[in-house]
Amino acid sequence: MKKEKLSKVLTGLIIATLGVLIAIFGVAAVLDVYLGVVACVAGACLIVYACLLVSKKEILPPFPLVVGGALIALAVGLFLGKIGVGVIIVALVFAVLGGGAGLILYGIYLLTKKAKTLGFINLIVGVVAVTLAVLFLTVDGFATAFWIITGILIAIYGVFETVSALSKK
Repeated sequence: MKKEKLSKVLTGLIIATLGVLIAIFGVAAVLDVYLGVVACVAGACLIVYACLLVSKKEILPPFPLVVGGALIALAVGLFLGKIGVGVIIVALVFAVLGGGAGLILYGIYLLTKKAKTLGFINLIVGVVAVTLAVLFLTVDGFATAFWIITGILIAIYGVFETVSALSKK
């Protein structure tokens, strides 16, 4: 039980820290650094694995060297700002825009089929999705405010997880 509690506390602290970083720096910058570190560590591990294979005089497959080198190169690109997850975020916003429009149409369809509750739910979720996506794409300060709010909510959830792990109930 102690390991589970420690794990939950650490997870909560990591989530809270991530939320604060997102609120301060924005999700793209935080994910660029996070993914850069992960890619760098994974690439280095693969290259160390390749060196261990060579030191044991085993056959060296190309995978650890090729993928390890590629991961380290991607990490360098992320750290230098030459590539980033910002493009993925914009792509997801456009996907939310299209998905929201689809939900609006589906909600209208359900309303015509007399499924009022489900129709209204789909219609409302679609309108909210389209509205948020349009605001994200068109209003200059909205994206910043959105990520600040999202970061704060993530941090609050992380604190909640930590406190709930430390409390007896």
